[in-house]
Order: sequence, then structure tokens, then C-alpha cells
Amino acid sequence: MRMRSPVVLMLIILLALSLTLPGCSGSRNSEAKKPGPVIGQKPQAPGALSQFLTDLEQIIAVVDSKYKSGNKPASLVQNTKLEPEKSSEQEKTSTAQTKSKSKETGNQSKKSQSGSQSSNWSKEDQTLKNMHKNWNMLEPEAVKAGLSTSKRTQFEDRLENLTAAVAQRNPEIALEAAIELYSSYADVVEVFTSPVPPDYFRVKYEAMAATLKASQGQWTPASQHAARLREYWDHLKAQAQGADQSIISRTEFSVQDLEQAIKKQQVELVMLKSEILMNNLKNLKNEFVLRQQS
Repeated sequence: MRMRSPVVLMLIILLALSLTLPGCSGSRNSEAKKPGPVIGQKPQAPGALSQFLTDLEQIIAVVDSKYKSGNKPASLVQNTKLEPEKSSEQEKTSTAQTKSKSKETGNQSKKSQSGSQSSNWSKEDQTLKNMHKNWNMLEPEAVKAGLSTSKRTQFEDRLENLTAAVAQRNPEIALEAAIELYSSYADVVEVFTSPVPPDYFRVKYEAMAATLKASQGQWTPASQHAARLREYWDHLKAQAQGADQSIISRTEFSVQDLEQAIKKQQVELVMLKSEILMNNLKNLKNEFVLRQQS
């Protein structure tokens, strides 16, 4: 019995080890099989991002309308006489009355214009408030998602420039500031998962910037924007797989048409081709949204 006791003791130890080791192994295997975080996955875009875009596009549309209406050429006054000729005395009296009425009308027009300058910008003022609020909600999420300090600073600078331009009540400066902010919006979209890729907003920015420079007669900057428009469009087109091919084709041709209009330096043609391109881009954006929903 004394000879066997060490053997029995050894068997007991081996049996205990055999029962313990599989449990440890199983524990290690279960820990190894636990799913870890997906590296490189972008967070979903918060609601404040799309709301900011809605407000920005609204400001661009309203200010663009002000800018275009302020740059329309004056109507040509035709001198065709529709009434029988008057005597010299009648002509003098009529001329004096016309001048008096014209002066009164001009004074009333100036008063109404100066009075409406501030009230007509109330929509932009309110929209800007909403944009600042949405940026405050969006900024922490964007930084957490990986927005760089330089791009965040650039975004804030351009938002402040737009605010100052609207305060000046200058449609041209405000439109230019809003379009530049649109460029920075694409950088914010890039750090989130969004149905519409950031290159879409870069394409639209280059098209708007090219059109504005053309309207100002600055054809060299307009051509530079047109060249970048083509570059970003090639990137976006590659990302539009599965979209309606007819929309892609129409957008492709409208990009080419805008480029050619800028090369010809014809402002009216640029405006027409730009409007067609914007409409095609809107349809393409809807295709991106529908593709994610399906």
C-alpha cells in the first residue's frame, strides 16, 4: 500500500489537470472569438449635417437671386411717339410735369429700396442662426470622427466670413462666401458615412465657383475651377455605379458643355449650361440616396 500511494496520488493530480485545462482552453477560445471593433469604419452622419446643408443651400439660392437681379442690364427705353405732336407750350408743360413725377418716383424708389435692404435679409439672418446652432451640434461629432484641426478651422473661418458678408447686405460677397463654405462642407462629410459621397459636393462647388467667376468676368479663375470640376466629376462618376445611366450621361455632357461655355467666355451661355448641370446633379444626388435605401 505504501508503494502504491505515490502512484495513486499522481493519478489524482493528472485527473484534476485534465479537467481544468479544457476549461481554460475553452475560455481562451471564447475570448478570441469575441468580435472586436471594425477598424476604419466611419460613424453615421448626424442629423445636424444634413440640416446644415439645407440651410446653406437655401442661403445660396436666395443670395444668388439677389445677385442676379442686381446685375441685370437696364431696359432700353424706346423713343417711339405714340401720341400726336404737341405745341411747344404743351411740350414744355408736359416735360416739366414728367420731370417732377420722375423725381418723385425716384425719391420714393430710393426710400423703398433703402427701407427694404434690411428687411429683405431677415431670412438669411435667421438661416445663419440655424447654421451656427447646427455647427455647434455637429462640431464635436466631426472632431471625434477624425476632422483635422486645419479643416475645422477653415470651416469656422468660412462660416464667420459668410456671417460678416450677410451683415454687410452685399449679395456678391455673401454669395462668394457661401460657395466657399460649400467647399468646406465636403470635408466634413468625408469623416462620416453618408449616402452622398463628398466628391458630389466638390463637383457642385467647382461648378458654382466657376459660374460665379464667369459672371464677374474673371475667366482665368473660372477656367481653373472648370478643370477641377472635370477632375472631381471623373472621381464621382466612378462612385455612381448602379445609378441611372441616363442621368450619369446627361451629367457628363452638361459638365462638358459648361467647360466649353467658359472657354468661349460667353456669360449668358455659362449661366444656361450651369443651370442644366445643377439640375442634373440634383437628380444624381437622388440616385445616391435611393441606392442606399434599396
